[in-house]
Amino acid sequence: MPFASLLGRLALWAALYVACAYLSFSLDDPVTQVSFVWFPAGVAVAAFFAMPRGAWAALVAALFAADLGLSALTGHPLVPSAWLAGLSLASTLGIAWLSQRYAQGRDDLHAVLGWVAVTFVVSALAAVAGSAGLALIKHEVLWEAVSDLAWIWWAATVTGVLFGVSVLMGFMGFRTVEAPPGPIGRTVGIAAWLLLAAMTWYVFGVHRPSTSEAPLLLGLACIPLALATVATLSGGNRMGSLAVLTMAAIVIYHSNAGRGPFFLRGFLPGEPLLLVQCYLVSVAMLQVFVRVLTRGIRRPRTADAGGRETLYRLDLASGTIVWDAPPDARPGPGTLDEVLRQVHPDDRQGLRERLRAADGTPGLDHPFPFRLATAPDQWTTVVDLNRGAMMGPDGAFIIGSWRLPTPHHGA
Repeated sequence: MPFASLLGRLALWAALYVACAYLSFSLDDPVTQVSFVWFPAGVAVAAFFAMPRGAWAALVAALFAADLGLSALTGHPLVPSAWLAGLSLASTLGIAWLSQRYAQGRDDLHAVLGWVAVTFVVSALAAVAGSAGLALIKHEVLWEAVSDLAWIWWAATVTGVLFGVSVLMGFMGFRTVEAPPGPIGRTVGIAAWLLLAAMTWYVFGVHRPSTSEAPLLLGLACIPLALATVATLSGGNRMGSLAVLTMAAIVIYHSNAGRGPFFLRGFLPGEPLLLVQCYLVSVAMLQVFVRVLTRGIRRPRTADAGGRETLYRLDLASGTIVWDAPPDARPGPGTLDEVLRQVHPDDRQGLRERLRAADGTPGLDHPFPFRLATAPDQWTTVVDLNRGAMMGPDGAFIIGSWRLPTPHHGA
């Protein structure tokens, strides 16, 4: 990855991390400094998923510096802040690495289930270690309260990861390339998004609802979930993520003021916020499973079975490519660099990372459309079908194929 591009992406992730940390700091406990929802955890895991592994160390440094900088600006003590930031980033790094390892060779559903399981386990370990360490550092935290603190830490991290990754990966694309929605789908998606915003504002804007109002409000709270699903199915992953993000912003705004169907009279302190966490995670995860279960309905039209395929073998150490036939009836590029020079600049980085992924990066088994130059300023869409990395006597190599458009004869 070019140095300038790396710096730009690191800056963007750090800025998003700081913005989410600032929001979480406004929801933290004044004594323990542990937030009830730690949204930066989801940002960090999504960043690790999106960045190549060679940039992970720089990403950790950037996020750690951003976290400490914000803690200093908001008046949080340095030592506890450094402990919280370091352990939080270590746990998100572990979640990303273990999830990717588990996802190797598995379908989307198993990859998602593995990611959820890893998130629960790693977050629990980090919560126990972090709470005990915080009790040693801060004398205000009593050892008798460590179990309660660990529970809050675990719930905050799990909520942040499951919600944040679901939304961000929806914006970036979840292990696939989808075709853009048509005019009707886009219109339905926008309408569902607007209705969702209005309904969420109404349901969660009620202050301390009475016992008689609660059943109706809880029933109405299910309507935004259905509308978010409609937005995802009609408008695509980005529209679905926008709907979930809008919904979360409204829910957090009202919940922070003690409003909404979960703030019933008689609830113990902390219980309404726990219900809010479960609600937001349920909404986000529902959209993830909608994307997984409907994957393949909306595919790029270039990825149909009507095109011609040509196999290739790419040596990852030398970059040499051997073709079983010349692609597009022309002399095939002999190296990866020659291939990339013929690829559209907007698609070049994605194909480079895909053809250099020897570590089991998720998504290699899914079609990857890109544009290939056939003449000056003329492009044709080719679909790369990567079979994954293998080990041979001379090192790692990739076996894959390109699906080429079928030439039309006549007029």
